[in-house]
Amino acid sequence: MTLERLRSALWQTPIPTSPPPTDGHQEALGLNLLALALRLEHVDRMSEALTLADSTHMTRSVSIDVNLTVRTPDQRQALRSDPKETREPTAVWLPVARQARTD
Repeated sequence: MTLERLRSALWQTPIPTSPPPTDGHQEALGLNLLALALRLEHVDRMSEALTLADSTHMTRSVSIDVNLTVRTPDQRQALRSDPKETREPTAVWLPVARQARTD
């Protein structure tokens, strides 16, 4: 019993000079999200409306039109929300805006 636990611990202990384990899905997701966030080619139109709630407060609403047809099948596969899904994804991660907010 203890010998098996020792073997298990040895196999799980990383070697100091070896690179950390990587996840291909996470790498592809991160690179695609970065590229999309910088270009925003998939955002067709963005409109913003400010409404005065009272003398000291405003509400902000943003409307965004997104075109998913500009994404390639490889990009849609990399951006899927479920990494185990192998067929055409039903939900994808998609950056839509980089807006600074100052109050």
